[in-house]
Amino acid sequence: MLRPYDIWGDTMTWHTRNPALLARDIDAMAHHFPHWRLDVQAGPAWMGALPSPVRPGPPLDARRNALRAAGFAEVNAAGTIYVLVPLLVRYPAEWPNSEPAVQYAPRWLDAIGLPRYSSAHHLVQDGRACLYGYGEWYAQPIHAMIQQRVINHTLSLLKIAAGTSPHEAFIGRVAH
Repeated sequence: MLRPYDIWGDTMTWHTRNPALLARDIDAMAHHFPHWRLDVQAGPAWMGALPSPVRPGPPLDARRNALRAAGFAEVNAAGTIYVLVPLLVRYPAEWPNSEPAVQYAPRWLDAIGLPRYSSAHHLVQDGRACLYGYGEWYAQPIHAMIQQRVINHTLSLLKIAAGTSPHEAFIGRVAH
């Protein structure tokens, strides 16, 4: 008989200690982000796109054109344009005691003209978002982390793509 560890490897060892935790996340994600899917082959990881509003105008129009040319979608809902930002959210082996890895699709970052790594952009390790400072993580469901941290990070990156400096784009920046 296969155990979750046999199927998912090291990243799922937390599931054997508390299988209700994954069930809770699956239920909450189905409610809050129904278009996202859990991919157990990826270790497991949630994969989906965040619809993020943008204001048309230069220089963002050129970036939106580059995104479309690279095959990334956008939608127009009631006159508001949303770019669909592809993300991968991977559980750590120590879940929920350590934060998940949130990664932007590297090709999406390339197409919109953002670096894959930059401390000013809060990006580490080939498009992984730096969402928490040392000691800031606290155990919370995946959907809450996306709502509280990932959406704000994504909007800050879109501000940068539209011409705002990284220093000004991120909420909670330290005043100099």
